[in-house]
Amino acid sequence: MGSIQKITSNKGSGYMIVYYDLSGRRRSKTIYGSLEDAKAWSKSLDDRKQLRRLKEAAGANTNQPVKIMVKAAMDDYLYSVSSNKAERTLEIEKRVFTLFQNFQDDIPLSEINLKLMEAYVADRLYFYGISPTTIALEIRTLKSFFNHQIKYGLMEKNPTAGLKLPKVQKKKIRFLSLDEVEALLEAVDDPDYHDLFVTYLNTGARRIELLEISFTWKDVDIKGKRIHLTGKGSSRYVPMNNVVLEILTRRKKSGIRVPFPMDYHYLYKKFRQYAETAEIENVTLHDLRKTFGSMLIGKGVDIYRVSKLLGHSSVTVTESHYVDILDRDLADTVKKLDSLF
Repeated sequence: MGSIQKITSNKGSGYMIVYYDLSGRRRSKTIYGSLEDAKAWSKSLDDRKQLRRLKEAAGANTNQPVKIMVKAAMDDYLYSVSSNKAERTLEIEKRVFTLFQNFQDDIPLSEINLKLMEAYVADRLYFYGISPTTIALEIRTLKSFFNHQIKYGLMEKNPTAGLKLPKVQKKKIRFLSLDEVEALLEAVDDPDYHDLFVTYLNTGARRIELLEISFTWKDVDIKGKRIHLTGKGSSRYVPMNNVVLEILTRRKKSGIRVPFPMDYHYLYKKFRQYAETAEIENVTLHDLRKTFGSMLIGKGVDIYRVSKLLGHSSVTVTESHYVDILDRDLADTVKKLDSLF
């Protein structure tokens, strides 16, 4: 995207976009409208540039039908989205693309069809024994890639349309009991990780929402006793209880650059080590968030408030995650009528 500068002339106020055209020459364009209009124009130029790159990669004349090979398209896709996606997401996409390329020799995009995708799913499921959940993630990743190619006119339709995936067995929600929470925290011998895990348990934050890429001191309102969390394309404010307030106040006074400067990938390794030390099985870092939600529901907090604190897109999402707990709660509620009749 070209650089955008606000300007004022005798025609009024607008935005000047400085960019390089398809031939590599430096040019400028003035848009008399909103900043969104200027960004939209600049993005359309980026789109045209990407299409030109793909066509040149295929050795095709830009006025002739394009025959893009899978590897070239995947490489270009990763290049084009690298600045707009989280590192974790890019790593997943790279891994899935490598798996797909290993399954099928490099072929033109136009030769990928539903039958090929069905063969890919069968290979992953029956030959490699990959779980339906993982296969579903891989297909979602490939579907997104194919949609990107359709957008640029490099494919006519998405080959995953109509693809039947193996059924995913719905797992019961995993949350830690109070005894497990106590055992886990006792196993944590690093005060920084201890503070982080306690904050997860008391805020319901997603894994990435408390780390450096998303969470800085600007997101901590000590006076207002709340934190600003950003994740999954949305943001929300979560009140701090006294435990979190003490942790973040202390850490800010220490002069640390960001609240929790832990490496995303090393964090997973450390959590597994601490869980093993505490002899807690089948638990992940994300289960700390689920523990927060389940404890609130167990304390009788309204499902709508729990949903808002967790940052779910709707109450329906929250209900689907905690259906077992809610069902037990309903049963206990009805039992209260026993003494009335």
